[in-house]
Amino acid sequence: QNHLVEGQPREDLIVRMLIESEFPSREELASSRFVRDLYRILLGRECSPPELQAWLNELDVGLGRQEMVCRFLQSPEFRDRVSAQSQSP
Repeated sequence: QNHLVEGQPREDLIVRMLIESEFPSREELASSRFVRDLYRILLGRECSPPELQAWLNELDVGLGRQEMVCRFLQSPEFRDRVSAQSQSP
């Protein structure tokens, strides 16, 4: 099923892919690995120790993984990366 063809926003598809069945469940993926994977997949880089700790603190106080993915997708760094990739030949 091609959600982009059906008009589903790219961000919604990414959230579904990272949160639902196509990506390991919460039980299978430790929080630190989840955060590191978001940096690699969405931002194309490794996270620094302070960045990792900040996100782990957010999870500890109740931030959900879906909301975390949304915050990554709304970040200027992600938007700049997508924009740069779309302008590449």
